[in-house]
Amino acid sequence: MYRKHIKLGIAVFLLFAASLACNFQASTAKTDSVRMASDENGEQVTTTFGQKDNFFLLGDLKNAPSDTKLKAVWTGVEVVDNPPDTLIDEKELVTGDGSFTFSLINKNPLWPAGKYKVDLYLNDKLDQTIEFQVEQTEQVEAQPTAEVQDTPQAQDTPEVQDTPQVQDTPQSQMSPQTNSAIDYVYLARDQEGIDATTVYNPKENFFLIAQLTGAPASGAPIKAVWTVVKAEGASSENQVISTYEETLQNGGFWISLVSDTGEWLVGQYRAELFMDGTLVDTSDFIVSATRLENIYMASDQEGKNPTTVYGPQDKFYLDFDLVDAPDDTKIGTKWYQVDEQGSASEPLYEDEYTFGNGSYYVGLKSESGTWETGKYKVDLFLNNNYYKTVTFEVQ
Repeated sequence: MYRKHIKLGIAVFLLFAASLACNFQASTAKTDSVRMASDENGEQVTTTFGQKDNFFLLGDLKNAPSDTKLKAVWTGVEVVDNPPDTLIDEKELVTGDGSFTFSLINKNPLWPAGKYKVDLYLNDKLDQTIEFQVEQTEQVEAQPTAEVQDTPQAQDTPEVQDTPQVQDTPQSQMSPQTNSAIDYVYLARDQEGIDATTVYNPKENFFLIAQLTGAPASGAPIKAVWTVVKAEGASSENQVISTYEETLQNGGFWISLVSDTGEWLVGQYRAELFMDGTLVDTSDFIVSATRLENIYMASDQEGKNPTTVYGPQDKFYLDFDLVDAPDDTKIGTKWYQVDEQGSASEPLYEDEYTFGNGSYYVGLKSESGTWETGKYKVDLFLNNNYYKTVTFEVQ
């Protein structure tokens, strides 16, 4: 393998310049017939929902290149028992001409009554905002809150085990109007939930991480359904490969899935998590033969001096090897400054590169010449799928 020189990005300034270029290239794309509905076919158009409804945002994309980006950001503007402008969730897709659908599945299982909105972005630029509301349609009976108990380990595969709460994990911030709730749902490569991902290699095990709160003393019924959406060599699409059911008490837990053959088929997969028979979360992920290895931060472009601590005037270098990769493999990076709680700021800089097999580095330097002291991270993406986060700091 070889080391390829990648020019340094400049935070903020180049991000702005790249944004202008992207907007210019996609200036012909436009959205049409954008609407909210209570069904995924878009036949029940409405801006007023009940507390058990799911939200659907539908529309058409016209005059759009195949790499056009759409993003929906869901917000609770003014709702019961929540702070104003609470971020609920956001989803992004890359597509071309045709119809599109964004959904927000009811995870609570009751939405708090109040005012909501969804912001639709076209190539990272706000395209339009749709405001809607949830009416008080259900009566919630108060129940005693059970004490938090350790979750017993399941004896069969898939496994369920206690796990510590992991910070900086994408999640819905909306407070439910019911006692039982599941939060911090995400996929990882390990049962502790430290190495979050949406990309696995064929020989890795899958781990679904979550946190159960507010369950009664008898526990809450949890079910995980694993599905092969589409894979090379699969006998059919959307094939359920495993279903796991267990009654769990409050606390963190993980559910793992191990291949019977020791190797997964390359393709698209899905993990669905249910509580009390209600779909709580859907996590899409892929299995890819292409891998990123030897990922680390360094103080030099040759990668001879690994480090996770930089000075205010240093340049950041991220080194990695790309293995079993076609020449058109896309590697994306997003750099952030994070606070003590692990919450990220807006990206300092983001970019995408096209590589084949080899050893590479990408670098970042401050536009002003000086970084603020504190914690930072860089998120790595493989073919638009989140792969790994590397953390470091400036002292």
